[in-house]
Amino acid sequence: MLRALNKTAAAVALTCLMPLAATADVLGFDDLTGRNFFQAPYQGFTFGVAAQGPGGSWFHSDVPDAGLSFYRSPLTSVSTESAFNDAGNPISVYGDSLPVTLSTPVVLQGAWFQSFDDQISVRFKLSYQGAEVHASDYLVMNYGDAPAFLSTGYTGAVDSFVIEGYHGYFAMDDVMFQPVPEPSTYAMMFLGLAAMGIYSARQRQH
Repeated sequence: MLRALNKTAAAVALTCLMPLAATADVLGFDDLTGRNFFQAPYQGFTFGVAAQGPGGSWFHSDVPDAGLSFYRSPLTSVSTESAFNDAGNPISVYGDSLPVTLSTPVVLQGAWFQSFDDQISVRFKLSYQGAEVHASDYLVMNYGDAPAFLSTGYTGAVDSFVIEGYHGYFAMDDVMFQPVPEPSTYAMMFLGLAAMGIYSARQRQH
């Protein structure tokens, strides 16, 4: 009987903790075609576009560079594991980006970047409810470098961000994020930890 109860407690604990082990969602841009500035929210993300000129505006391109400095095509990397190495459609910006706002808060984990120029440095600046909450480390890139993943290093809720960049154009792809856990998720977590505690205590007794 006790063994059955122990197994039940362990099963309850694992079930309650499973929502916290969810894998990250990935925002890619492979279904966008042509080259253009963003015209509308995209999968819950609104990419800022200036009223005049490209300055800081987000745009997407899947065609060769047509000579327009603010329309850049994706770079091809020597990396076989890169999001830039297929027919994907990264989005690009010059210098500091305009804000990217989210329809619902998320935990933003990071994104892949590649540079169109030498000595490009980028970092995330994250905000929540109108206040900046975190700035990531800088990622420094050169033209021809393999794409690199930049982690935000932040596990709190975010509802907007900018990419602070210096010295030229860069492309971003495969933005990784997780939904912010609901209060009920935390309740399940505590229930799971309690069940694990009961299971451990009974194991020590027997």
